[in-house]
Amino acid sequence: MVSHYWHIPLSVLTIAACLMTLVVSTESPEVAKIACDYGAEVPYVRPKHLVSNQSGIADVCIDLLKYLQQNHGREYRHTFIFLPTSPFRRLQDVREAYDKFCSVPGTRVLMSVKEMEYPPFWAMIHNQDDFYHRLFPEHANKRRHELEKTYQPDGMVTILDTRAFIEQGSYNFPEIVIYETPGLSSIDIDNLLDFEFAEFLLKTGKMNCYKPYISWLF
Repeated sequence: MVSHYWHIPLSVLTIAACLMTLVVSTESPEVAKIACDYGAEVPYVRPKHLVSNQSGIADVCIDLLKYLQQNHGREYRHTFIFLPTSPFRRLQDVREAYDKFCSVPGTRVLMSVKEMEYPPFWAMIHNQDDFYHRLFPEHANKRRHELEKTYQPDGMVTILDTRAFIEQGSYNFPEIVIYETPGLSSIDIDNLLDFEFAEFLLKTGKMNCYKPYISWLF
C-alpha cells in the first residue's frame, strides 16, 4: 500500500525507522526496486515455494538467513524481524526493545506487543450444535479488572537469537520476553480500515512526532 499523504509505500517507512542495514525478502521486482532505492538490501528473489500463504514469516526469514550465510558468509548473532504493516515504529522503540532483549539472560525471542482490548477469557467458540460455548467458563462472571492483563503481538519488532531461531525452525519458544510498544507506535495495518485510520493520523498531525525519523525521505 502507498500512503496518499506522504506518497510512499509502507515498506519505506519500515526502512526509515531502522537506520541500520535492512535486508528485504520479496518476490516482487517492484518492491525490490523500491527497497533498494531507499537503502535496503535485496540479495535474492524469494523462492517460489515461500510465496504461498502456507509459508510463514519464520520460513521466509530462515531461508534468507541461510542464503546470506551460504552465499555471502554473513552470520548474525541476533535477527530483527520488521513487518511493513507497522509503519509507525520509531528507532527509539527498537532500541528499547533490544536493550530489554539483552538484559534478560537466556532470552531467545522478544516480541513487541500491545495490550488486548477485549479479554480472551470471555471468548466463545462454535461447537457442532446450535450453541456457542465459553472457552474459559471459570472466568465467565469475572469483571475486567479481576482478570489478568493479556497481550498480543503487534508486529513492530521481533528479536531473535539467530542460532536458536534456525535450530528451532520457528520463533514459537515457550519463554517469550515482551516489549510493550508505546502509544500509536503499535498500530498494525491488517485491512483497508486500518490503513485509512493511519492516513487520518498523518493528515491531522497526530503523528508529527514520527516525522524526524523519515525526514531524509523528502
